[in-house]
Amino acid sequence: MGVFNSLRRAFESDHGATEYRCPTCGRSFAYREEIDDPTCPYCDTEDLVAVQ
Repeated sequence: MGVFNSLRRAFESDHGATEYRCPTCGRSFAYREEIDDPTCPYCDTEDLVAVQ
């Protein structure tokens, strides 16, 4: 259940979140700033671009 709880916390709120765009699959998403080393939830790449 640890993975599911981590994902739930990551997507619960946009407060304190960083928006990312994946250059591999082109999708955008947000992760809470507490998440270390985020990866794309769609294609699992680590090469993310922070959107400001």
